[in-house]
Amino acid sequence: MSLRLKLFQFALPAALLLPPVASALPYYTIHIVAPAGSSASDINQTGQVVGQYVNGNGERRAFVNAGDMTDLGTLGGATATAAAINNHGQVVGTASDAAGEDRAFSYENGVMHDLGTFGGATSAAYGINDAGRIVGSATTAFGYGENGLAFVQISGVKYNLGAFPTVDYAVRSSARAINTAGRVVGVSSIGDFGAPEYPEHAFMADNGLMVDLGTLGGLYSEAFSINDGGWIAGRASTTLDPDNVGHTIPHGFLYINGLMIDLGGLSGPLDFSEARDVNNLGQVVGFSSVANAPDNHGFLFQGGSMLDLNALIDPLSGWTVTGASAINDLQQIAGTACHNGQCFAVRLDLPEPGTWLLTGLGLGVLGWSARLTRRSTQS
Repeated sequence: MSLRLKLFQFALPAALLLPPVASALPYYTIHIVAPAGSSASDINQTGQVVGQYVNGNGERRAFVNAGDMTDLGTLGGATATAAAINNHGQVVGTASDAAGEDRAFSYENGVMHDLGTFGGATSAAYGINDAGRIVGSATTAFGYGENGLAFVQISGVKYNLGAFPTVDYAVRSSARAINTAGRVVGVSSIGDFGAPEYPEHAFMADNGLMVDLGTLGGLYSEAFSINDGGWIAGRASTTLDPDNVGHTIPHGFLYINGLMIDLGGLSGPLDFSEARDVNNLGQVVGFSSVANAPDNHGFLFQGGSMLDLNALIDPLSGWTVTGASAINDLQQIAGTACHNGQCFAVRLDLPEPGTWLLTGLGLGVLGWSARLTRRSTQS
């Protein structure tokens, strides 16, 4: 099937699902889901949000908000963070055990389970799909993969996804997300350290085959999300190095059918940005630096445009949305926002979930698809 047809098949449903509505502000309303000092990591299709907050003892703890906030506890230690939640309310993340080691966990029906390791001391879980398949990273006892290797856990059995070939002591990988079809994305080392940065590349793994997604011209990339159509969101280093320090500027990317698309930054190419999630409508959320602004701003990317989420809330509210971590198919966004010097995990809701904001933006999706297709066929 041609790239043009594939893109059209994805873009047309997205355009049809995003009808134009009146453009009167405000578009999103902000709902606090955890106390001050919290941040959100993920949201499922029912609007349940997970993340982390600081309790009264100053300890960072994982939470889920399914109408009310619940502390998920730990594995015997003091701290925990929640990374992902599926549509059944199953949560995964990382929690400390009684020995103070960080361990991957799954949480269901009020019970937290230690997911173990590959023989080492530590592990972390970052994603879970509706079939209950969990992805993350786990350390080995010694030698190859001592810095952690990507895993997928199926029915309680942990499978090593491996890493791209390199010298043994430099091998490391981590799986960040898994879609309904079981495709996994993450990041893997591709070589030994070489100044100024570790060479690491985003990957997509399917049926045991790990595919290198490349970069935007720099040394590293990382994938954070994959939707059910196989669209991948992440960040990648570019060739931009305005201060000539060797550390190039990373940009968020959207990877579609073998093509990595540079999403840029909110105020220009010299902004750094990260794309954290992509939903099944092809909408991308993340954060970007902004010229002359003290904080990062959350963004929504759709139809070829990166939109500042702070332009899509009531300008008199006093809120600053500093990051967006996840977006579901109702277009609800989980993120972090600050007000009067305090930052909170929040959920951003449209007045009528499932409808888009700007007149004619659905046509913009098709226009962007057409431009992308022309670029791909000319390269």
